[in-house]
Amino acid sequence: MKYKIKLDFDNTVCHHKFPEIGEIVHPEIETILKMFQDEGAEIHIYTMRYNFKNGTYEAAEAFLREHFPSINFFPQTEDKIEPKRVFGDNNTIYLDDVCEDAPRLDSGVFDWEKLKQIIK
Repeated sequence: MKYKIKLDFDNTVCHHKFPEIGEIVHPEIETILKMFQDEGAEIHIYTMRYNFKNGTYEAAEAFLREHFPSINFFPQTEDKIEPKRVFGDNNTIYLDDVCEDAPRLDSGVFDWEKLKQIIK
């Protein structure tokens, strides 16, 4: 069954430095996303940067494509609405630090290591 991963950017992929781009938060992000993709998931970019229409979304999209070349990212086509839960409706998983049930480090950054444990 096809499902979607909606991937946030700031504090999920990179440390929050808006409007700049922070450092990548975990070294295995590409490996984890590739696992989802290999299982048939579509990886969609889903960030508040899209809502601002000021070039910061385009910079984030270019960063993702450059740093995670094995991932076929689907571009964002709608304004972001804050998701409530990681495992949403309609076969959608939200990888986003703002989800109330998101695995987070004490710093508030998305915890990719804990995600790996959840999905095993």
